[in-house]
Amino acid sequence: MHRGIPREAVARPVCRWPFVTLGLVLLNVLVFWYWQWDKPLSHVQAGIFEYGLMPVEFTTHTDLPPVGPYPYWISLWTMMFLHVDVAHLLSNMIYLLVFGSYVERRMGHWTYLVFFLVCGLGADALQVWSNPMSWVPSIGASGPVSGVMAAFLLLLPRHCSVPFKSWQGIFVMVSAILLGLWAGTQALMLWAYLEFGLQANVAHMAHLGGVLTGGLLTLVILLIRRLEALELQVNAAINNPRHTERWG
Repeated sequence: MHRGIPREAVARPVCRWPFVTLGLVLLNVLVFWYWQWDKPLSHVQAGIFEYGLMPVEFTTHTDLPPVGPYPYWISLWTMMFLHVDVAHLLSNMIYLLVFGSYVERRMGHWTYLVFFLVCGLGADALQVWSNPMSWVPSIGASGPVSGVMAAFLLLLPRHCSVPFKSWQGIFVMVSAILLGLWAGTQALMLWAYLEFGLQANVAHMAHLGGVLTGGLLTLVILLIRRLEALELQVNAAINNPRHTERWG
């Protein structure tokens, strides 16, 4: 009797090397070096207001000063590749490298690239919706990276047994620690805001938007993979009489 499609077969690796993840990390580092490294503070601040996401611009459909050579909506993507300082850059790139490399290997290069950019748009949308008249620009890759972490949780096989001393075991352990740190930090900052009114310069709604978008897209991808696997089984059953008997 056919008992369904193994989850591991649906979330199977489809490529070996995470070229897109490595490229995204390199692009973020190069942008930071070119845009901010050893640059005057006025230059950095102007770049933040020009290429960061300002919700009020989308609410009023107005390109506020400083007006750059590109329309204001280009910030939907440019903000993903800008960071405030080295710590901000390193934290996002570490998470992207650890979780993105796994997710890309299971989605494939082009699917993962589109997934990353759409997660960024989902993060942008919730950030604008939550505070539509804000003049404070948002920058950083934490929105799409949050979506990548949501995908990681959904794509990771639930019943995986790996030796603690193996590379797989070390990867799972490091991933669990990073996820715990991220979730704990988000919860602590949210508690401080609700209890004492303390607000860090963190776009929590953008993180939530990335998680929700990444989770939804990953479920859609898994559904498509499951349908494709089911189609292969049906075709095999039609073409193989012995296999057909086991479906009876």
